[in-house]
Amino acid sequence: MGFYSLNEDFALPAEFRLVKKLGKGAYGKVMQILHLDSQREYACKRYEHVFSDTQRARRLIREMTILKQMTHPCCNKLLCVISPGKINNITTTPIEELKFNEVYLVLRKCDMDLKKLIKSGKHLDELQVKGIVYDILCGLKYLHKAKIIHRDLKPGNILVNNDCTIQICDFGLARSMDGIFRREAVAEEPELTLNLIAQISVDSNNSHMLS
Repeated sequence: MGFYSLNEDFALPAEFRLVKKLGKGAYGKVMQILHLDSQREYACKRYEHVFSDTQRARRLIREMTILKQMTHPCCNKLLCVISPGKINNITTTPIEELKFNEVYLVLRKCDMDLKKLIKSGKHLDELQVKGIVYDILCGLKYLHKAKIIHRDLKPGNILVNNDCTIQICDFGLARSMDGIFRREAVAEEPELTLNLIAQISVDSNNSHMLS
């Protein structure tokens, strides 16, 4: 079976093309995608079975909300949310009529993660090591100043570029000390959770800005 047939469940609009698989986790999988209009490459994280349980939906809400606010170069940022292919127009469809169980997050792409870099055996000189450690600390300082605790910081969640710049990613387990705009306090029922995810999707569904 070919690459596209193995990943046909990754339903993106025609303006995007799958390039390669970057990773997989309990949430779903991450693919490298190409935006055809701009010819720029991004990472696309597909959350699967979003409404299989409330905890899974709440994790997505936290990650989407935190990633939307990221402005530091050492932290990954949510660029846009792509509506599932079976929804024709998420901006005009009434929320109560939306039926979907997956969400696509378009994020900044890096060359690898720190775990893969360590396992690769690639030699790093002292200056490069210091640069990576310094950038990690800068990213953590930014998060803690914003009262955000990552709670899952590990080599696999630190993205690294060939120039040794880094981005902290995967905020699914993160917590905001002030609450996610107090949305967590009301996101107890499945229908409320659906409303919140749909609203965040509408607010972030701006793939035209990638051009």
